Amino acid sequence: MVRRHLSEEIRLVVICPECCAYCGDSAVFCSNCGIQLIVGSSYPTEIVQRYGVIERTIEELSQENKTLRERLSQQSESMEQRLNRILGEVSSSTDRLKAEAQSRRLEAESRQSQRIQAVQDQLKRSLMDVHASVEQAKAEDMSFRSSIQREFSDKIRSHEEQLEKALRQVQELATQIRADQQARRNEASRMDELVDANRRLVQQVRRLSLRRRYCDRCGRPLVATPDPNVLACPVCGVC
Repeated sequence: MVRRHLSEEIRLVVICPECCAYCGDSAVFCSNCGIQLIVGSSYPTEIVQRYGVIERTIEELSQENKTLRERLSQQSESMEQRLNRILGEVSSSTDRLKAEAQSRRLEAESRQSQRIQAVQDQLKRSLMDVHASVEQAKAEDMSFRSSIQREFSDKIRSHEEQLEKALRQVQELATQIRADQQARRNEASRMDELVDANRRLVQQVRRLSLRRRYCDRCGRPLVATPDPNVLACPVCGVC
């Protein structure tokens, strides 16, 4: 144990070689560790004074250490207060930023909803315009169809009239053709009759041409001439 103001209470001390504790000059064993001390190894007053100075220095140092600890504790408390204040400011700033972000998000959502509503309104107007255009197109289509139908009906009626006229003409032509065919058949039958008559005539002519002919003057037989249809008398020279 180190006693305070040891240099003022005793003049000679014995220092333990093991634990460096101060012991009285009459001590045989160390009061701190119990080791046997060397008798007669007392130190002079000068050394004791030096140790007293060291003790005072240590005491001053301990006092300064205590003061520094108090200052450090105060500074730590002030730092903690500053940290708490900074944390409070940070939390308030965070809350303010959150509120601003929330307001901005709400504002953006409101703007987006307004834009969506405007687009929906525009789409509704466009759909109404499209429906109106479709209805107008349907009406125009119906009118166009009715006009086309009327036009086609007129054309069909005119074509039917033309067809009826053409059918009458065809019937007339058929009647005329049948009459012409009948006439041709009659002509063909007449031609057949004429051909038969000519054939019979040719046969008679051939039969007559095979008979010997005589001259009417002299009575001699006629002879052929370069013309196969002419016969001449070799004596009279008359056909």
